[in-house]
Amino acid sequence: MSEVAEMEREAASTARPLVEARGLTKHFGGGGGLLSSKSRPVRAVEGVDLSIAAGEVLGVVGESGSGKSTLGRLVLRLIEATEGTVSFDGTDLNGLSSGELRAFRRNMQMIFQDPFASLNSRMTIRDALLEPITLHRGVKGREAVELAEGLMQQVGLTAEQMKRYPRAFSGGQRQRVAIARALASAPRFIVADEPVSALDVSVQAEVVNLLQRLQRELGLSLMFISHDLSVVEIISDRVMVLYLGRVMEVAPTRQLYQNPAHPYTAALLQAVPGARSAEDRLILAGEIPSPANPPSGCVFRTRCPFAIAACAETVPELREVAPGQKKACIRDDLTL
Repeated sequence: MSEVAEMEREAASTARPLVEARGLTKHFGGGGGLLSSKSRPVRAVEGVDLSIAAGEVLGVVGESGSGKSTLGRLVLRLIEATEGTVSFDGTDLNGLSSGELRAFRRNMQMIFQDPFASLNSRMTIRDALLEPITLHRGVKGREAVELAEGLMQQVGLTAEQMKRYPRAFSGGQRQRVAIARALASAPRFIVADEPVSALDVSVQAEVVNLLQRLQRELGLSLMFISHDLSVVEIISDRVMVLYLGRVMEVAPTRQLYQNPAHPYTAALLQAVPGARSAEDRLILAGEIPSPANPPSGCVFRTRCPFAIAACAETVPELREVAPGQKKACIRDDLTL
């Protein structure tokens, strides 16, 4: 990355937030029926604060079960939060009615992991693109078709391909169509939920490069959710690390990758192929605990090689340990 590009990214990260969440929490279940005892709720996301500036890319990483996808849906209000608020450019999304939220959706879109499942198999690509163009931009007829053709070209496809159905495309091409559909409403913010994990390795880099180019050209704000830390490093301005629904660390990308402050972040980075020799790595023992029965205190303590008795007593606050870098850990004496 050039020095100019790095300066632009740092400036974006300090600008006024376009998207802001406070105390975002989501619990599933916990009710129980008439003949069953009350079950514990699944604590998918717990008290997450985040902010994304205009034109900024926030990477969200963590193992499966960490709450990444749930967080992305909460930010877009695709699912309702148990607690917490989300605002977009100063507008409180929690205060919008269902009709107001539908109209507001043109500003916020999502790219899903599985491009085939996210596209209607009974609709041609032409119809799939014209629907949001008409609904959100209020454009019809030839003008709408021209916009759809332009979107196809933007994502590296042709206008002629709009006549086809999703089944006629490869996985990479379908994801390009899904990206075009997300752009059809002219959004300012997109949540990309594992957008390349379902694709062949040979086309993953192409789609990431496409997203990176579109983000720069259109000035989009992006929440990029992935378990692939190599991809996140390339595309993100800042990175948020989730574990069992809680934020473990958040920092500018270069700072986090070069000097992780939280043991979980360090373990994830050291697990990347080629990062360190096996004998020098922090190895995570066991599996991520059930979100229906999270450990007391620090939720990471049961797998943390640096855990002490005090880690079980209180939930660590996310606190600043370096300019722009925060961690949720009581240990300040660690060398990672």
